[in-house]
Amino acid sequence: MHIIFPSDLKIEGWRNLLKNTEFCDRLRQVNLLVASNHGQEDGYCPEVFNYCKPDLVIISNHLHRRLPLAAIRQYEYHAHGIETDLGRQKVLTTRDAGTITIQTIPNNPIEISTQQSKRNQLQQAEVYQT
Repeated sequence: MHIIFPSDLKIEGWRNLLKNTEFCDRLRQVNLLVASNHGQEDGYCPEVFNYCKPDLVIISNHLHRRLPLAAIRQYEYHAHGIETDLGRQKVLTTRDAGTITIQTIPNNPIEISTQQSKRNQLQQAEVYQT
Protein backbone atom coordinates (compact mmCIF):
# COMPACT_ATOMS: atom_id res chain seq x y z
CA MET A 1 0.00 0.00 0.00
CA HIS A 2 1.28 3.42 -0.93
CA ILE A 3 -0.64 6.41 0.41
CA ILE A 4 -0.03 10.13 0.21
CA PHE A 5 -1.28 12.66 2.77
CA PRO A 6 -0.64 16.07 1.17
CA SER A 7 -2.37 17.97 4.00
CA ASP A 8 -3.36 21.50 2.94
CA LEU A 9 -1.11 21.59 -0.13
CA LYS A 10 -2.43 23.96 -2.76
CA ILE A 11 -2.03 23.91 -6.55
CA GLU A 12 1.17 25.98 -6.58
CA GLY A 13 2.76 23.62 -4.06
CA TRP A 14 1.80 20.56 -6.14
CA ARG A 15 3.28 22.17 -9.25
CA ASN A 16 6.55 22.89 -7.46
CA LEU A 17 6.73 19.26 -6.28
CA LEU A 18 6.01 17.98 -9.79
CA LYS A 19 9.29 19.56 -10.93
CA ASN A 20 11.08 16.90 -8.85
CA THR A 21 11.45 13.67 -10.85
CA GLU A 22 11.93 11.57 -7.71
CA PHE A 23 8.64 12.87 -6.33
CA CYS A 24 6.91 12.05 -9.63
CA ASP A 25 8.35 8.53 -9.53
CA ARG A 26 6.94 8.09 -6.01
CA LEU A 27 3.53 9.38 -7.15
CA ARG A 28 3.40 6.55 -9.70
CA GLN A 29 3.39 4.08 -6.78
CA VAL A 30 0.50 5.71 -4.89
CA ASN A 31 -2.70 3.69 -4.76
CA LEU A 32 -4.50 5.63 -1.98
CA LEU A 33 -4.65 9.41 -2.25
CA VAL A 34 -5.97 11.64 0.51
CA ALA A 35 -7.19 14.74 -1.32
CA SER A 36 -5.29 17.85 -0.36
CA ASN A 37 -6.96 20.74 1.42
CA HIS A 38 -10.02 18.63 2.31
CA GLY A 39 -10.99 18.23 -1.35
CA GLN A 40 -11.36 21.96 -1.90
CA GLU A 41 -10.83 23.34 -5.39
CA ASP A 42 -7.61 25.15 -4.49
CA GLY A 43 -5.98 21.81 -3.58
CA TYR A 44 -6.93 19.96 -6.79
CA CYS A 45 -4.10 19.88 -9.32
CA PRO A 46 -4.98 17.82 -12.42
CA GLU A 47 -1.32 17.43 -13.43
CA VAL A 48 -0.78 15.20 -10.38
CA PHE A 49 -2.84 12.53 -12.12
CA ASN A 50 -0.38 12.36 -15.00
CA TYR A 51 1.68 10.35 -12.49
CA CYS A 52 -0.72 9.23 -9.77
CA LYS A 53 -3.37 6.64 -10.71
CA PRO A 54 -4.99 5.89 -7.33
CA ASP A 55 -7.39 3.07 -6.61
CA LEU A 56 -9.18 5.23 -4.05
CA VAL A 57 -9.34 8.91 -3.13
CA ILE A 58 -10.23 9.78 0.45
CA ILE A 59 -11.56 13.25 1.22
CA SER A 60 -11.42 14.29 4.84
CA ASN A 61 -14.17 16.86 5.18
CA HIS A 62 -16.33 18.01 8.05
CA LEU A 63 -19.98 17.24 8.70
CA HIS A 64 -20.91 20.84 7.98
CA ARG A 65 -18.87 21.03 4.75
CA ARG A 66 -20.54 19.19 1.88
CA LEU A 67 -18.41 19.22 -1.26
CA PRO A 68 -19.91 20.15 -4.60
CA LEU A 69 -20.66 17.07 -6.70
CA ALA A 70 -18.29 18.40 -9.39
CA ALA A 71 -15.39 18.26 -6.91
CA ILE A 72 -16.12 14.63 -6.07
CA ARG A 73 -16.57 13.74 -9.77
CA GLN A 74 -13.16 15.14 -10.71
CA TYR A 75 -11.50 12.77 -8.24
CA GLU A 76 -13.71 9.86 -9.33
CA TYR A 77 -12.52 10.41 -12.89
CA HIS A 78 -8.93 9.68 -11.84
CA ALA A 79 -9.52 6.73 -9.48
CA HIS A 80 -9.82 3.08 -10.51
CA GLY A 81 -12.07 1.99 -7.65
CA ILE A 82 -11.64 -0.47 -4.81
CA GLU A 83 -13.93 -2.81 -2.88
CA THR A 84 -14.96 -1.45 0.50
CA ASP A 85 -17.59 -2.48 3.00
CA LEU A 86 -19.87 0.03 1.24
CA GLY A 87 -19.31 -1.65 -2.14
CA ARG A 88 -17.02 -0.58 -4.95
CA GLN A 89 -15.88 3.00 -4.36
CA LYS A 90 -13.63 5.47 -6.14
CA VAL A 91 -14.03 8.26 -3.57
CA LEU A 92 -14.87 8.11 0.13
CA THR A 93 -15.55 11.22 2.20
CA THR A 94 -15.37 11.27 5.96
CA ARG A 95 -18.51 13.42 5.94
CA ASP A 96 -20.52 10.56 4.43
CA ALA A 97 -18.59 7.47 5.55
CA GLY A 98 -17.44 8.59 9.00
CA THR A 99 -14.20 7.09 10.22
CA ILE A 100 -12.38 5.21 7.45
CA THR A 101 -10.15 2.32 8.47
CA ILE A 102 -7.47 0.98 6.13
CA GLN A 103 -6.00 -2.41 6.93
CA THR A 104 -3.33 -4.40 5.18
CA ILE A 105 -2.62 -8.06 5.71
CA PRO A 106 0.41 -9.55 3.93
CA ASN A 107 -0.50 -11.31 0.66
CA ASN A 108 -4.10 -10.04 0.82
CA PRO A 109 -5.85 -7.05 -0.74
CA ILE A 110 -6.23 -3.82 1.20
CA GLU A 111 -9.33 -3.82 3.42
CA ILE A 112 -11.30 -0.59 3.76
CA SER A 113 -14.03 -0.34 6.38
CA THR A 114 -16.14 2.63 7.37
CA GLN A 115 -18.05 3.86 10.37
CA GLN A 116 -21.13 4.31 8.14
CA SER A 117 -21.19 0.61 7.25
CA LYS A 118 -20.85 -0.34 10.92
CA ARG A 119 -23.76 1.99 11.76
CA ASN A 120 -25.87 0.33 9.06
CA GLN A 121 -25.01 -3.13 10.40
CA LEU A 122 -26.01 -2.09 13.94
CA GLN A 123 -29.29 -0.60 12.73
CA GLN A 124 -30.11 -3.77 10.79
CA ALA A 125 -29.29 -5.91 13.85
CA GLU A 126 -31.62 -3.75 15.97
CA VAL A 127 -34.46 -4.27 13.47
CA TYR A 128 -34.00 -8.04 13.58
CA GLN A 129 -33.99 -8.08 17.39
CA THR A 130 -37.33 -6.27 17.75
